[in-house]
Amino acid sequence: MQTKPIEMNKVLAEFKKRTMDSLNTKLAIEWAGSELKQNLGLKMAAGEELDLTFDYLGTGSFYQNIAWGYYQPIEKYFNNDIYPGLMKAFTVRTCARNMATTSQNVNRTMKVLDWIFTSQENNDLFTWGLEGEHWTKVEDKGYSRTDEQEKNTTFHGIKFQCMLCMNARM
Repeated sequence: MQTKPIEMNKVLAEFKKRTMDSLNTKLAIEWAGSELKQNLGLKMAAGEELDLTFDYLGTGSFYQNIAWGYYQPIEKYFNNDIYPGLMKAFTVRTCARNMATTSQNVNRTMKVLDWIFTSQENNDLFTWGLEGEHWTKVEDKGYSRTDEQEKNTTFHGIKFQCMLCMNARM
């Protein structure tokens, strides 16, 4: 089971700092691990508000969660120039239904995802963590961890094929 990295709080603090004047959003991320299917069902049945869940085809629950009505269509966010980062990072098929039906923050959540995928620097924050602390840049597009960084880092990024739930709030 994937668990929340200890360093994730530092990454979220950096996100807040970088976006204070633009998005003004606080992220709450819950790592669901293999129990996503059960936890998501319980949360949705209880009417708990979730903004986004990263569920993917490999879990066997993606289409079942669609059938149960847990996800709402969000295709329109991927087919326009308002969210260029989303168009670049995802195909409509891979992320078209990962917005929980209980979300009241669809636009804010899409803006957060777009911010992450619009620039390499933003993407690196969530993929690798804090530059210099969790990883070191090698030349133009290379990434590396020193032995010390590898030893002291549990942050291996949010793999956008992992199972997690995210809320985006002001």
